[in-house]
Amino acid sequence: WAPMRVLQLASLGFFSWRGAQKHERSLREKWCAQAVLKKQGVDLEESAAMTEAMKQVGGSLNDLVVQLSEDLQITSSDVAITSYFGKALDGESFLTLIADDDRDRFEQLVSSASASETAQAMPTILKLHM
Repeated sequence: WAPMRVLQLASLGFFSWRGAQKHERSLREKWCAQAVLKKQGVDLEESAAMTEAMKQVGGSLNDLVVQLSEDLQITSSDVAITSYFGKALDGESFLTLIADDDRDRFEQLVSSASASETAQAMPTILKLHM
């Protein structure tokens, strides 16, 4: 019986050790994932703060500040924009509002801003009647 008990004890020890390894690996992966989420949360908060600061600076220097999606659709039409154009513009393409003479220059500015990932501004003439 002694060799059988030694084998049983060795098997239990081995499986306990493997279980502890798997548990530690799981805890480590969870800890790493939480660290990544925390960093992403900080980055998101910084980005939101920068966006809000840009909107405040833009609002103090310009008549209108229009927030656009990546495909240049108007994402939020506030009171100033609605009163200026006479209607809400949510979801409309911003390009339809830009004067024909400024459209190419605006598209170049958007391309440059996307490539450099920096905020940029451009005075432009907007169409009141589309």
